Amino acid sequence: MDEKPTRGRHSDATRMMGAGYAHSLRIDNGVPVVDLSGLAVILDTGSPTSFGTVGALDIQGREFPLASHYLNLDIDAINRHLRSPVAALIGTDILREFVVMFDFGTSVLRMNADQPSAPQDAVRVTEVMGVPVVSARLEGADQPMIIDTGAALSYLVPSVAEACKGVGATMDDFMPLLGPFRTELFEGHLSVGRSIGILRFGVLPPPLDGLLGLLGVSGVIGLNAVGSGCLTLSLAGNWATIDRVG
Repeated sequence: MDEKPTRGRHSDATRMMGAGYAHSLRIDNGVPVVDLSGLAVILDTGSPTSFGTVGALDIQGREFPLASHYLNLDIDAINRHLRSPVAALIGTDILREFVVMFDFGTSVLRMNADQPSAPQDAVRVTEVMGVPVVSARLEGADQPMIIDTGAALSYLVPSVAEACKGVGATMDDFMPLLGPFRTELFEGHLSVGRSIGILRFGVLPPPLDGLLGLLGVSGVIGLNAVGSGCLTLSLAGNWATIDRVG
């Protein structure tokens, strides 16, 4: 499925998307991959920069230039950790031009160049270094956290993880901008949008933990906070909806 007009059907955010384009959505080693103009690409809201093996990407008739790398990282390095190679990673510099809905229950990504107003259940989005930040309530305390679709698991800086319960286990994980790493696991009660309940967290590895600490950010909200539900993000409109299922 590639750039087929569609209309949402089952949630406030979906209905507000109006006519848009739908793309097949799949998960490869924990990161969302879609086909745009015949090219497989990662959609990573945790990256402020888009880059790839091609010089530009056509999305809905608009051409977006791509860098060849970001922070000394190129697509070849990411592809070593994926089952199937991708041609690009799309970050927030391009995603801000669209309202983007990740519907993991139906494996569909919807993109709309129009900018509808925020639905009633939306949470406010601010930005830190070009990536989206929302206020989440974790174990009874408000915490600023990045919405990061490049993270399969949600993560906390070490000082915030101490407020959560350790589960006595570790997990091997992968993030496009960090590569593979191992993390201790914790559990805590998280409330953000319609994602409410006990959630499993990892601990951010260096140097990301120190960087987020300097920026006053407590962690990242990964895809496990959405499950098989929907995440809708409007960077231009400064809002997001998170509907957790599972």
